[in-house]
Amino acid sequence: MGSLCAWAAVVTRVRLWQQHLKEVLRTGKRQKQDRRESGMYVDRERVRARAKRHNRVFILIFGWLFAILGLGLMCGGVWMALEGVEFRKGADTTEAVILAMRGKTRESLGMPHVRYHVAGKTYEATLTSASGDMRPGMVIDVLYARDNPEDVRLAGSDGLFSGVLLFMGLVFGGMGTLFLVVRKIRENRIDRLTAAGYCVEAEVTNIELDEEQYANGRHPIILSCRYVDPSGRVYLFRSGDAWYDSHEIVPGKKVRVYMERTRPSNYYVDVESVIG
Repeated sequence: MGSLCAWAAVVTRVRLWQQHLKEVLRTGKRQKQDRRESGMYVDRERVRARAKRHNRVFILIFGWLFAILGLGLMCGGVWMALEGVEFRKGADTTEAVILAMRGKTRESLGMPHVRYHVAGKTYEATLTSASGDMRPGMVIDVLYARDNPEDVRLAGSDGLFSGVLLFMGLVFGGMGTLFLVVRKIRENRIDRLTAAGYCVEAEVTNIELDEEQYANGRHPIILSCRYVDPSGRVYLFRSGDAWYDSHEIVPGKKVRVYMERTRPSNYYVDVESVIG
């Protein structure tokens, strides 16, 4: 008789637990439906995919495109320098008189239209380079091809243009390469921290837009957060750029932070952990 009573009590508890579980599930579904109807519901997978897409666009623009542009400019500078060397091998120098500055405006110097003489013949041509001190009537040195005197250039202009292209290529290529290297170092650091770091849950204290970064019509957000350890010591953290909207952060939810045990200043704020 006692065993039957005990068994009945167990069955009753199981049924009560099942009813409680069903009620919890129904409550969760109602809350989820309410959030969806009120516009507060966030599809985590869709939001993550969009954030990754914006991150790829940002890296593509400020990393790969800058690096490729820099490489192209450097190749153009090298080609122009080599082509100028070949041209000078088969060229001679003569004097030319500037007749007019073609296309001159307040914003543009214009290009010198010159007259020069080769082997008793007179030629006229418009050069493709100019300097600020050029004016009609000025005598300048030009290079012309021996086998084609109509092919004429301003003396010394090839080295100037190739130098400018090489310099611009180094600037853009260096910026793009540095950006990619820094991103790769950051990704490796994040991988190390998430694999072996000490994980804590911090309170989000502020969400702000990083207006210095912009890609695909959006600014990333930055999270500031705070963690108090059992001894009362306070840690303040600041996330990197995250391509989410502030309304996609779940209010009151704590964010995961991965710290290096021996050096808490080396940390990573997992913004994705608070996406609703």
